[in-house]
Order: sequence, then structure tokens, then C-alpha cells
Amino acid sequence: MEASPRVEFFFSPGSRYSYLAASQMALLEAETGCTVDWRPVNGGDIRKLRRRDPFEGEPVSGQYDWSYRERDARLWADYYGIRFREPRSHHFDFCLLARAATAAKRLGRAADYGWRICAAVYGTDTWPIDEKVCIALAEEIGFDADLFWATLEDPETERVLAAAAEEALRRGAFKRSPPPFKAMKPGTAAEARGAEGERNANLLCVSLNPLAAAPNAGRSSSGSSRRFAHPSRSVKNRGE
Repeated sequence: MEASPRVEFFFSPGSRYSYLAASQMALLEAETGCTVDWRPVNGGDIRKLRRRDPFEGEPVSGQYDWSYRERDARLWADYYGIRFREPRSHHFDFCLLARAATAAKRLGRAADYGWRICAAVYGTDTWPIDEKVCIALAEEIGFDADLFWATLEDPETERVLAAAAEEALRRGAFKRSPPPFKAMKPGTAAEARGAEGERNANLLCVSLNPLAAAPNAGRSSSGSSRRFAHPSRSVKNRGE
């Protein structure tokens, strides 16, 4: 029996596009039979390694304008049938969230915690997203609070997170292109690419032959069949 294809999902918990993509991971597994490996990273660390940060100063292009990003994310969330809220501030502890997700991965619950921490930022009214929230989410999935916090503060967690950023950069994650999922040959891993700053970051265009019928076919979170086109093409002028 062949092993299920493995998809590595590099995600930054503070990224709206990681939240949108994360909402589709369970569906991707169910529809293709793949196994998703949640790989938390801190987008800020990757930008530092790249020595280029499009969020500093004036937007380098329209896709980095905050009003555009909010509207784009709202359209995607509506398309997927999930909630979206714009955080009260764009300045919060991204590194803390990434460390918390990394701690959960080290403790064996990357997917459960990864989805919750992404959703806490962009899918709930909770604010601020701080240490108390990180611990509460850990307790929600059955972690002992002291063990979780000790793992979060462990220098090894910081090392694992830094190594993940270096690997993500080396493999091309969080670039403007290509799309977030790279279709690989049958039987090999399909690399999920993060998408900070990219409007089509959460397109699930991975083809896991022969399990997936087509690279641009999929379903929404409500279960109805959909093609993964940009939602602004099907929800005309919404939000303007």
C-alpha cells in the first residue's frame, strides 16, 4: 500500500493568508488522502533573512495596502464560509504566536493548535492575542499549561523556529509567486508555500495525482463544489 502524499504547510500564525489557507487543510486531507505537515514560521524572520520587508514604509505595491488586504481577505473568507475580522492593530507579537505554534508542534499537536492560533487572530473577537490566549488555546486541546509554557520558553523552540524560517526561505516560501502549493510528481511530497502578501495565497492548486481530480477543483468549507478562482470574480463589487 502506497504511503499518502505529504504536504508541508509553512504558515505564519499572524498572517491573514495563512489563516485562510489553514481553513482548507482538513478539507485538502479529506479530498486527496494526503497528510498535511503543519510547519509554523514567523513571517518577520523570513523577511529579515531576505533583507527586504514590503511592510516597512509606504506600500511597494497595491497588494500591501492595508485596506486592500482587508477587503481581499474578507472576500476570501466569505468565499470559504468562514469568519474574518481585521485585528484592532497591525502591531502585535507575531513571534510569540509562532513560538506557541512551534511549541505545540514539538508536543505533537501542530494542526489542532495551528488552526486555533490562526483563527484567534482573524476569526474571533479576542484581543489582545497574548500569552494568556496562547496558554488558553493550549489548554483547550488538552495540554498542561505549565508544560506548554515551559516548551514555549525552551531555547530549543526558538532554535526550531529559526531553522524553519531558514528552510522556508531556501525552499521559496512566502514569495509573491508561485502559488502556495507546488504540484509535485506522484508519490513525492507536495510543498505548501506560505503566502504573506500574495492575493492568491490560499488557492489550493496542488494536484495530488491520482487522488485529486484536477489541480483547480475543490470544495468550499460548506461542502459545495467550487473552482478556486479569486472570489472577486464571483462576488462582484462586494464590500465597495
